Amino acid sequence: MLYIAGWSSLAARVAHNHEVVGSNPTPAT
Repeated sequence: MLYIAGWSSLAARVAHNHEVVGSNPTPAT
């Protein structure tokens, strides 16, 4: 269960990062 929760959080974070990069020409690292 914890593994699934961690993966879900990671996937959401990656998706959010891609969304931010797509909306912003400058990548926030």
